[in-house]
Amino acid sequence: MRFTHESSENFACDPFDWHRQAVNALLVSSALVALADGWVDRIERDVAIDYIDQHQLAATMSRRYIAVKFEQSVRCIEGRDFVDLVIDAFRPVPALSLAPDVLRIAELVAAADGQVLPIERGAIALIRLITTNLPAPKAVSATR
Repeated sequence: MRFTHESSENFACDPFDWHRQAVNALLVSSALVALADGWVDRIERDVAIDYIDQHQLAATMSRRYIAVKFEQSVRCIEGRDFVDLVIDAFRPVPALSLAPDVLRIAELVAAADGQVLPIERGAIALIRLITTNLPAPKAVSATR
């Protein structure tokens, strides 16, 4: 499944919706790590949702909605072409100052089942590489 800006399921493309962009980045990070070993345990999903809820990063979204979006992220990442999804989800991370949260949620999801596998460590390293090397988006001038 290709994740595109035209998709009605892509809630990352609204640059004015901080909560949706933050949740999208956090869920893609979580799903990427959860899937690294080939399957997603319920505890991994719950850890991701708990993190978002406890840090009040989705004030306008229900836990149920976040769970549905997590499952959608998993399905997209399971597809053959998930690179665009990951890049698009992480693109707003520098502007949102969200890199520490994106990495922390990935680490928590990796440890959720009691062990951090080398493949999960690799996924976290990839997330770190992407989030620390994406340039902050340029501000859009209001006087176009």
